[in-house]
Amino acid sequence: EYITHLTEWLSNNGYDTNQCHVSHGGTMLLLGLRTETSDIDLTVSQPIWDDLIAKGYPVKIIPATETYPEVRIIEATENIDVHLVDSELDLLGKLAFVDGIWYRDAQATLEDKLKLNREKDQADIAALRQVLTNQGTLPYWLA
Repeated sequence: EYITHLTEWLSNNGYDTNQCHVSHGGTMLLLGLRTETSDIDLTVSQPIWDDLIAKGYPVKIIPATETYPEVRIIEATENIDVHLVDSELDLLGKLAFVDGIWYRDAQATLEDKLKLNREKDQADIAALRQVLTNQGTLPYWLA
């Protein structure tokens, strides 16, 4: 259902699935570490971001914290929050692919959640560490 909703929205807007990826709760869902998520966090390339702004979508700003920079979000639908990619180079080796959708891998998601370090992320952090430990791929700096 999650993938169908996302791919339909992308297709209806003429967006290439290779120009975006799922992050945060969606990654947890795609990794099988959650059974549901309240929204789709979608990180997009500059052309998609610019197109949404040209269509009149407002940008919501979430102020920076001690561990995370300011975040700009476009609420594209009631349950799709769009984020602009910081740098495509930062994504190299950090994405996985399933059913036509790119998503941040477990290590990149753990890094994101540790930076945010919100109370609501603590269970996800523990689950991601366990997955990476079980795979033998948990880097010491994330342990």
